[in-house]
Amino acid sequence: MPITVRVREFQSIEDATVVLDGFTVITGANNSGKTALVRAIRGVFTNAPAGPLVRHGAAHLTVEIDFQDGNTVKWEKGWEKPGQKGKTVNRYTVNGQVLPSVGRGCPPEVLELGIRSIRAGTDTLWPQIADQFRGVLFLVGSPGSATAEAIANVERVGVLTAALKLCESDQRKARSKLGVRREDETQLVDELGRFDGLDIVEELVVAIGAVDQLRIKAATELGAAMRLRKRLRDAQGAVDSLQGIDAVTVPSAALPNLAVGARDGCQDLRDLRDRVVAAQRDVNALAGIAAVDLGRQETPYEAVVARGDYNDAQVLHERLTTARRRLVNAEAGASVCEAHPMPEPKQAVKVQAALRVLGAFRERRDNALTLIADLAVDMGDAETALAEAAETVRELLGGMDECPTCGSALDHVHVEAV
Repeated sequence: MPITVRVREFQSIEDATVVLDGFTVITGANNSGKTALVRAIRGVFTNAPAGPLVRHGAAHLTVEIDFQDGNTVKWEKGWEKPGQKGKTVNRYTVNGQVLPSVGRGCPPEVLELGIRSIRAGTDTLWPQIADQFRGVLFLVGSPGSATAEAIANVERVGVLTAALKLCESDQRKARSKLGVRREDETQLVDELGRFDGLDIVEELVVAIGAVDQLRIKAATELGAAMRLRKRLRDAQGAVDSLQGIDAVTVPSAALPNLAVGARDGCQDLRDLRDRVVAAQRDVNALAGIAAVDLGRQETPYEAVVARGDYNDAQVLHERLTTARRRLVNAEAGASVCEAHPMPEPKQAVKVQAALRVLGAFRERRDNALTLIADLAVDMGDAETALAEAAETVRELLGGMDECPTCGSALDHVHVEAV
């Protein structure tokens, strides 16, 4: 997988970024920075002294390596201020975390990233980074003893072999994934081809939506138009039914109030008429009765009650007559009675009481007759008022031939409550 290296303020390199993908060879003229780039990469994994490495005029150097597998390392070495002034800077940042207490050597967290040197005799070899003066391939140009010692360390050879296997496995996976992605791309291109010419579908959907809105609006307007047409037909029918009527007298605004007043007056007249009829019936029932004092009464009903009392009084009167006749027969022995006075008989006491009741009935009868006469006068006044109300209604209705309420002839007055 590719590795991205960025070097800043390192010897002749001010700021440069290089991508290493597989076997990479760096070429260029002398003093172009080839060796400085190799030193910068090695310096990350050796924590080399900063004295001869920091670019002139800079405070400290910075080298960043991104392995594209989630691992990153950043190395900063030098001073806080240019000219080797201020506090020294010796800082490593691995995967975004600053390592504490960095000493003179390379921290173990950095060595675990897999780039390290191998001792072969008196030489120090870098399998991943070749020196231009020692050959571009690992162990090429080295004496046999150095090669033998390098490969004699089984542990180091195993690490290298495992690394190579992992590289081959990653390469195979990448190629397999690339093939799958190419197949997916081909499939997607084929599926996309089936939609050629359908760019207008979106426009058609928008147009259909607009047409549907117009349809809804038209349906609403059609419903309103149908309701108006029905009203027009009803109005036309009413106009046809009024054909032949040249002019209609419109009652004044006061007509409703006058009609309500006339209605109330008619109701009062009906009540008075009913009272007169009832009084007349009572008068007819008392016809032929002599002057009887019935006492003062306020209604014809009480007069009828008095008539019943009068019948009882007649019975008492007959008993009084019989008692008087017996009294006349007993006058012959009055002298004897004067010498020896007798207490008043109980029958005489009852007769006297009956006479008193009869006098009261006579007074009540006279009062009832007076009330009947007054009711007769009120009845006459009521009939007159009823006739005047009927005439007023006719005047209010003008020249109409029919009653506007019930449609019958104008020979009556409505008095029902509404």
